[in-house]
Amino acid sequence: MNYPMYGGTSAAATTGSTIYYMFANSSVSLASSSTESVVAVQFSETTTLSNFYVQLTTAPGGAASWTFNVMKNGSTSGITVTISGTATSGIDTINTATWNATDTISLQVVPASTPADFSDIWWNVVANGTGQVFLGIPAFTYTTTNINYFLSGGGEPTSSTLKPELWMPNSGTIKNLYMARTVAPGAGTSVTYTVIKNGSATGVTCTIADTATTANDTTNTATYVPGDRIMIQTSISGTPALGADSFGVSVVPVIDGQSLIGCNATTALATTGTQYHTPNNTLNWGTAETGVNVGYQRIIGNWSISRTYFRISTSAGASKYYDVTLRKNATDTLLEERLESANKISYNSIDIFQGDKLSISAVPTNTPTAAAIGVTLLVTQGPSKSGPVNNNYQFFDVGDGISVGERIR
Repeated sequence: MNYPMYGGTSAAATTGSTIYYMFANSSVSLASSSTESVVAVQFSETTTLSNFYVQLTTAPGGAASWTFNVMKNGSTSGITVTISGTATSGIDTINTATWNATDTISLQVVPASTPADFSDIWWNVVANGTGQVFLGIPAFTYTTTNINYFLSGGGEPTSSTLKPELWMPNSGTIKNLYMARTVAPGAGTSVTYTVIKNGSATGVTCTIADTATTANDTTNTATYVPGDRIMIQTSISGTPALGADSFGVSVVPVIDGQSLIGCNATTALATTGTQYHTPNNTLNWGTAETGVNVGYQRIIGNWSISRTYFRISTSAGASKYYDVTLRKNATDTLLEERLESANKISYNSIDIFQGDKLSISAVPTNTPTAAAIGVTLLVTQGPSKSGPVNNNYQFFDVGDGISVGERIR
């Protein structure tokens, strides 16, 4: 199946030396380093990448350029984009490369002739594998037990009571959990990682102990259905050394070609004023929509979004609500729902084209009770993309049903 793998950051570029970014779903400034191994993340299954696209806010200028190399196991993979002069985007439609389980990936950024800082950067590729590989950010250290990780994208791991769960809009299987730490736990200590479904441990689990820095579970699997909540949770034994975790895990849908993008903030929204969120992590809601870290937009490439799952953590109160909307290029789409006290699904569908910027808005009415809101997008490979046509249509899977008088939004 094909699916989008993407990232973006506002982390400052070094205009005179090479820098590396975490490749997939990067969203925080800590996800960059002058050392490649710090941000490298391992795959959980065989995956081929193609159609590498990069977009910048600011052009390099003059004779200057930026070269962006997709790295495999610390070496260039042959997938590359160079952006020069007044250009602000580029794409490699020729080169492809394949990663196997435990192979690592990162993004190398090489300046030439002192280019202007690009301010914001977005990138995406078309990934192909048996299932969708989620790659977790290796940017944070901890020693606390019961730290929770969000599957779909960056964001700091948290022990908040508002868990960073990915709400599933379809059915499938989770398998091939690969974990890595930047520092071994130390003799007599360990860190155990477990896939959690609806608050309970599944059989998908692995432990990094003593002097090891990696572990995996390629045997156990866990199934999920629409409405299930998924995350990765840690528990410790002893007092492991400070270290940052990264993960790769495979999600295989029952219907081939369905992939997921999700966000779930672990802090509540403000109860007044429009707020924005990126489609793919657990960062807090904010008031600035544009940009990456300074705002909440993502570029994922040429795809269709065919279903959207909206989740609210608590009732907004009588005659109170949040209007939550997926936005494309700072304009509302038909993927929206009014959240009052129950989770909802939108069956509207839109096409997304290369360069389109996605964000999520939430507009509170009548000062609702503060609530955390999560959104999961069901992504499919759309029709041939020939231009920026804004198609909106209804999409149903086998087994979906509606009743007479039910409103489809």
